Amino acid sequence: MSTSKSNLAKFFFYEGSIKYIIFMFICLGVSSFLGAMVPRLMNELTSSYANEEVFYNVLKNLTLVFIFTFANRSTYNLIINKYVVNLIQNVRSFCYSKWLLSYEIKTSNKDS
Repeated sequence: MSTSKSNLAKFFFYEGSIKYIIFMFICLGVSSFLGAMVPRLMNELTSSYANEEVFYNVLKNLTLVFIFTFANRSTYNLIINKYVVNLIQNVRSFCYSKWLLSYEIKTSNKDS
């Protein structure tokens, strides 16, 4: 069977890839949660100019959202990188094994 007739899901969902995919979706969920917090905090920031203590509290919360967003994006990039490296290795091994097996079949037919 040639690689063009293969199911594409075998390439993207290889053995051990489910943990990367789960962590990707977790990071996407955290990112959406943090993104949903920003408009609320910006609204609180504009309405808290009169009270200095509340204003600095909202600034602290915005700083935490910024730090967690940075950490989340860094983690997401590392997970994606590891997934793609393993994906390329898996596809390379699959294609090379198909190529080597087809070469062995061709040479064994010539010997017969």
